[in-house]
Amino acid sequence: MMKKLNLYIALLIQFFLLTIFFYIDAINIIEPIWKKVLNFGLNPLVLLFYALAPIALWWTHRTIYQFTKNDFWYAGIIHTLLAQIAYLGASYIVTQQPLSSRNWLSILLGIVGIAISA
Repeated sequence: MMKKLNLYIALLIQFFLLTIFFYIDAINIIEPIWKKVLNFGLNPLVLLFYALAPIALWWTHRTIYQFTKNDFWYAGIIHTLLAQIAYLGASYIVTQQPLSSRNWLSILLGIVGIAISA
């Protein structure tokens, strides 16, 4: 029971951090004025986030890997699917464009991969 709770916490933390990473990236990509991008990137809170987030991401990767009983491919599929969903969500929040059929297909393939590996 505790392993599942740790897994759910790890998945939520990883999803949250990846969404912030991709949100910052999407905002900087669509910004036409590079000075604003530079000022935003040099913001102390953004720098602190980029400095400390890898520690939490490392913990979440380790937790998922241990939950999958050290099955590298199964854990990798979970990481990839989570990153794909976070990326698509952050891109949608910034651009307000609906997801394409290719995006839905990538999510579906990730779910199928997890089902096969489980």
